[in-house]
Amino acid sequence: MKTFWILILIKRGFIQTPEIFYSKKAAYNRKKALLKDLNPDYDELGVFEKHFNT
Repeated sequence: MKTFWILILIKRGFIQTPEIFYSKKAAYNRKKALLKDLNPDYDELGVFEKHFNT
């Protein structure tokens, strides 16, 4: 089973291009970088875990 982490950024109500990561650390490092420019009143950011059977 493979695990992927998907980062979703919503800016002012519009979903930006989702980003897919093969490691949890890389996904959370990217989230940390994006949080610097995030407006908490209008934007949302989340990392989701997805498992795939191979």
